[in-house]
Amino acid sequence: MPVCLSHSSAFEFYRGCGERGIDTSRLPKSGSIGDFSALHVFEALEDEGLSGMLALPVHVAVRERTHQRFQCGVVKHGVSVELPEPAAYKVSERLYVALPELCLVQMGTQASEVDLALRAYEFCGFYAVRTPKDGGVAVSSRGGKASRPLWGEEFACRKPLTTVRKAYRLARSVPGMHGVKSARKVLSYIQDGSISPVQTAMVLLLAGPTRIGGMGFEGAILNKLVPTREGERWADIVWPQYGIGLELSDCTSVAAYRSRLQRDRRRRMTKVDEVSVFAACSQDFTDLDRFDSLARNIARAMGKRVRISLRGHRQRQAVLRSRLLPMP
Repeated sequence: MPVCLSHSSAFEFYRGCGERGIDTSRLPKSGSIGDFSALHVFEALEDEGLSGMLALPVHVAVRERTHQRFQCGVVKHGVSVELPEPAAYKVSERLYVALPELCLVQMGTQASEVDLALRAYEFCGFYAVRTPKDGGVAVSSRGGKASRPLWGEEFACRKPLTTVRKAYRLARSVPGMHGVKSARKVLSYIQDGSISPVQTAMVLLLAGPTRIGGMGFEGAILNKLVPTREGERWADIVWPQYGIGLELSDCTSVAAYRSRLQRDRRRRMTKVDEVSVFAACSQDFTDLDRFDSLARNIARAMGKRVRISLRGHRQRQAVLRSRLLPMP
């Protein structure tokens, strides 16, 4: 019987597809999570040359009511709810992998809200963080190993694996599934089309909800070529309702730069009025005092003041910054 990768193992599979030369858009889709087994998992991975791609334990989905059963380096996750079809990609006769939309819901049982948001941005964005050469990266989970800061991570450009709309549609269709509440919470503020880990960090710090340590500047959209007084200009983040945008002036990734220029040509019909674009640099995010100043300037341009009443926000912000930014 075939096996179906799920949860963090499915995420690791998608993250490593580029390096392995696997084009998921060409893989056939399976109708449902049906007669899948937790036996011979490592043999199935070995057959496809994927044995060193995933961190242990390997997570697989099976049609059972039992939730999370660990055995011999494999965690079985029982799927007892009816899933919309299709639910998985067919990698080979022996190996399947849960679709990105389903994987995101599954990871809602493993990851913190911040880590789940990062995975969602990666699924819905134009990049994949490169897997280090030490045998893979396990998704940071509650009580698990600490993850590396996102800012400055090496990444490869790729087409988005899904969209926020598709992921949210699946999350709404499985109300009783484990992890769905966490996934829906994250999908309420995730944006499509991030081009790099740096851009993801920027938008989470400024537009992420205050409960995770963000500034809560809602209504942000990513990657727009906008009209300004000086002519058209690239903006990494735009708040069209306020007529302001933000551009990171010291973007050093040639791959990301070329990727975004290619997408510019397809986005020149941006329907926004004239926008004032702030220029920012990396230090405006990595240095807390400069970040506070940037946030005040953005709030002032919005006609607001920075007033966050949530108790403990500064501590939450420190946790978020430690996850996203390099330590000084």
